[in-house]
Amino acid sequence: MANLASEVHRYFGFLEKKELVSAGSSRQRIFDIVKKLSGFESMEPRRAEIDALLSVIENPSMLGKQLSVTQKQLDSYFTPFTQRLLSV
Repeated sequence: MANLASEVHRYFGFLEKKELVSAGSSRQRIFDIVKKLSGFESMEPRRAEIDALLSVIENPSMLGKQLSVTQKQLDSYFTPFTQRLLSV
């Protein structure tokens, strides 16, 4: 999850800077990470969360509009995973 968090953050950073080639590469890495995570049984209860995340990744313009999710909320969601990784 920490790798996913990092990549999501990187993806939105690229979009903000209008670095579309880098954003596209980052987007693909997100899909690759999610594919690997989906193979774990422990991720099944989080399926709805992952699907919502993928919706935002596929269409970033949905942030704060059609979905009630903002980039800040995404960052807050991933912070605990990143902190646990850094504390190891």
